[in-house]
Amino acid sequence: MFDQVRNQVRQQFEIMRSGPLFSVAVDREEIWNTYLKALPAAMQPECSCNACRSFMRQFGGIVAIKPDNTLQTLWDFEAADPDYAAAVKAVRKYVARQAITGPFYADAVRCGTERNADLKRDIVWTHFYIDVPQAVVVPGIRRGPLVGTAAADQHVLLRSMQELTPDAVQTTLELIAQGTLYRGAEFRPVIEKFQALMTEFQAVPAGCQTNWSWRAAAQVANKAVVRMRNTAIGQLLQDLSEGRELDAAVSAFERIMAPANYKRPKALVTPRMIDEAKKRITDMGLLGALARRVLTPDDLNVTNALFVYRAAKRGADIFESMKQQVRVNPRELSKVDTISVADFVTNVLPGVKHMRALVLPQHAGNFVTLLGPQNREEPSLFAYGNSFGWSYTGGVADSVKQRVKQAGGKVDGVVRISLSWSNYDDLDLHVIEPHTGHIYYGDKRGDSGGVLDLDMNAGSGTSRTPVENICWVRPPKLAGTYLVYVHNFCRRENEDQGFTVEIEYDGQIHTFSRPKNGNTTQRFDMFSFECTRDGQLTNVRPAPGVTEGGSAGVAKWGIQPNQFHRVDAITLSPNFWNGNHGNKHFMFFLEGCRAEETPRGFYNEFLRSDLADVRKVFEVLGSSVAIERSPTELAGIGFSETQRAELYLEVEGAFKRTIKVQF
Repeated sequence: MFDQVRNQVRQQFEIMRSGPLFSVAVDREEIWNTYLKALPAAMQPECSCNACRSFMRQFGGIVAIKPDNTLQTLWDFEAADPDYAAAVKAVRKYVARQAITGPFYADAVRCGTERNADLKRDIVWTHFYIDVPQAVVVPGIRRGPLVGTAAADQHVLLRSMQELTPDAVQTTLELIAQGTLYRGAEFRPVIEKFQALMTEFQAVPAGCQTNWSWRAAAQVANKAVVRMRNTAIGQLLQDLSEGRELDAAVSAFERIMAPANYKRPKALVTPRMIDEAKKRITDMGLLGALARRVLTPDDLNVTNALFVYRAAKRGADIFESMKQQVRVNPRELSKVDTISVADFVTNVLPGVKHMRALVLPQHAGNFVTLLGPQNREEPSLFAYGNSFGWSYTGGVADSVKQRVKQAGGKVDGVVRISLSWSNYDDLDLHVIEPHTGHIYYGDKRGDSGGVLDLDMNAGSGTSRTPVENICWVRPPKLAGTYLVYVHNFCRRENEDQGFTVEIEYDGQIHTFSRPKNGNTTQRFDMFSFECTRDGQLTNVRPAPGVTEGGSAGVAKWGIQPNQFHRVDAITLSPNFWNGNHGNKHFMFFLEGCRAEETPRGFYNEFLRSDLADVRKVFEVLGSSVAIERSPTELAGIGFSETQRAELYLEVEGAFKRTIKVQF
């Protein structure tokens, strides 16, 4: 009987109404014809009433979404009356093939007509009808915006699930957990809910993901979760999902959320990144190579040392020791031979038995120490094939000049002023010329002939080894006083603070530094100098509060400047011990020299290529690994082959003489 089928439809709807209801894209005539034509031919005239037709056209496409994310229709039952079985099955099959168009809404709580009377024939006809929840009763004028909003929610949620990656979500949560992400705590509940939805989504078969997204979008109350991809934090997730470098992605997020002078409190390395790096390093058998130590004379041999001092077996000569403490003015050493470092290594060094080096104030930035693994046999972390490295004072692997050269700046002019720092801040180098001239990013060519040829990290942080450079190819044209200062145009983080400004002229290098970058718009006067009418530089003076690397009379690493000190050993930098890789350094290790600062364990510049994807972790590891120290460690002064410098050496072999070695 029809009433049995009608009641089954109502019962099915009662099951469905416990969750969100949707409409599918049925053709109003096709769904009715599908039902009518599947009935026995004899029944079709009797069942073709307008009331049932209207119900089928308006409400036959109501669906819900089952736990397995397939569609649940009004027709998901086996008809109690066999005469209606084929019709119910046909409509069920037709509706289940259609796509959801949006949430279901009705004009009134009663959909369809329960019954009507035929007074002429004294018959009461019954029809399909259902009673719907008040929540889905919406006047027609309001339905369009509601359906549009629901469709947009579903679309964005589905795209978020398809385009954002679980790794990006987990990385962001880790940044929030360690307090690295600006206002991160505000986003934690939203991202955690999104992560739970993502886990659920990943278990859904591909053919059912659209259905899942309709139900999830309707059920999640916080629309920031649903529209994650279109939020500020969603942009960070999208950047990370697309493989953008972590620092760049977070910086982009900060520009959206924070003022220009936002200060990041911690480095952008998450626990998961560290775990992944540890697994990679362990799998490669490199974990032991992370334990570092400062090298001692026992580590030197014929393959890596150019010279090793062998003390004669005799009593200590107190008078010779006193002579070493005499201060020396290099201007008094005019009658000395000047030779290249290549000539020194090839023709002088083989016959030397004893040697002393004159350490001058301008050598303060050249102090260096060698490092290696605690177990010498550990495999190499580096591209040049051995396990040894070096660290200059201040935690650098190479000179400021080398950085400038690698970045494309000019280093062979008459005067060079370079700024170097180690984070994503946008620092700017300025030179105020006599007569109000000004060289900076806004006017790169000065009146005196200086040219700013490098301006890094402007606009956004792209380098953690940035430099700026002003070079005079010819002597400065203007006589008078020049003032050099640094301006923090945009502070972006707290990590790796401090900067160095270096001036090179007439074979001399003066280095000035500050420990902090300051805040956005903060200016730091660094030093001034005089230029004579014939283009000579004089009176290089640091500004108050500025540390000068070459301050006369100040001992460094146990070495007094302007005195000769015994050279215990000479080596090339380890990247030239068993091959040629990168920039060559010549290192002179001195008696009694010992690093007063903890050397950096290693530098990313020289890592093996197969460690490239964990470089960010190594950047932090390099400054945090424990360094085993020794009372007899190798420390002294080093010179890069690309940095113009000179060193006075008192050498003794068949006879004794003083020479000046040029690098």
